[in-house]
Amino acid sequence: MFLWVGAVFENNAEDEIRSITNKLNENYNLSTVVFSLPQHISLKISFECDDYKKVIDYIKTQLSVFESFDVEISDVSKIDGSLIWLDISENETLRKIHDLLNYSLLRDFNIPLKSFDGDEFKFHSTLFFDSSINEKHQALIDEFKKHFLLPRKYVIKKIKFAISQTLTPGEFEVVDMIVLD
Repeated sequence: MFLWVGAVFENNAEDEIRSITNKLNENYNLSTVVFSLPQHISLKISFECDDYKKVIDYIKTQLSVFESFDVEISDVSKIDGSLIWLDISENETLRKIHDLLNYSLLRDFNIPLKSFDGDEFKFHSTLFFDSSINEKHQALIDEFKKHFLLPRKYVIKKIKFAISQTLTPGEFEVVDMIVLD
């Protein structure tokens, strides 16, 4: 089983972002696969684990020391040829959570770091994932920015967990969450 961990935006923020991306998806005939998960900031690359319930309970205990925290969306970027995401400014809380997940899961469950995890990890929130973006990326970015002025600040109050048998985008199912006080 593969496990995903993401800091989710509050509903009003998600609604605003999704409203814009939905319209652009329609205008550019793009996949909506990214909408299968809540609008979120990735906290670690999805990883394989045998007993996901045990791992989720463990992570919830580890993250229970964190309170809600602010994040800033600083820009929009194209990554390789098929992905456009919101750049999330790194802050102390995001870095602490990422590092805690990486090293405690490695130590206690032998879950290795992926190539994107670690010091070079870029905090982000995916907007579009489609192989046809490459030809349209700058137009998509420009049009998104017309409707979504940057920078933006939001408060993160929840972290959600989702599972998938295959690690295929669109096949993750949210199964649990933690509310940050």
